[in-house]
Amino acid sequence: MYRDYVKLRYALMPYIYSSVHQCYEDMIPLNRGLYLEYPSDEKAYQCPGEFLFGDLLLGAPVTMPGEGEQKLVSQEVWLPGGENWYHFFTGKAYQGGRTVTVESPLDEFPLFVKGGYPLPMQPYTERMCSTPLTELIVRCYPGSEGCNHSYTLYEDDGVSMDYEKGCYLKTFISMTAGERTVLTFKQEGSYVTS
Repeated sequence: MYRDYVKLRYALMPYIYSSVHQCYEDMIPLNRGLYLEYPSDEKAYQCPGEFLFGDLLLGAPVTMPGEGEQKLVSQEVWLPGGENWYHFFTGKAYQGGRTVTVESPLDEFPLFVKGGYPLPMQPYTERMCSTPLTELIVRCYPGSEGCNHSYTLYEDDGVSMDYEKGCYLKTFISMTAGERTVLTFKQEGSYVTS
């Protein structure tokens, strides 16, 4: 089971690396309380066990023992309004702006993706930090009709300080929802790996 979570972390590395760069640029924490993103919603202050991991993922760690053969835990999770949220492991959609009850077996935990945004991922690789990103997986979760959201994928050589000199690549991934979901990609900058 632990190996599966490590593989999940590796698969999410494009998102994690981009989110950490956002922390560097904007001085916001990677893990942040819901009240930082939703300060006008009183409910955001009442969920100390939940957090945002970057802009698109919401986690609610299980902190109680499970029951039965699958060690099933039933837990309440508040999902902020504005978009639907999708359970990362099951794909089930939940309406935002309300508290939902989620059941988690031992090999899952409440992890949600904000709807309407592209989530960059990669295939599992044992050497995620030293293997160049050659294949990008973009998970798309439906948003509200007509929504147009984007995510910025950040890349650099991963070993030098050349990003301080402007040697990095940003890929703006836009997702438009309508009759069809349309993804567009626009790149700025470049970096060279040796």
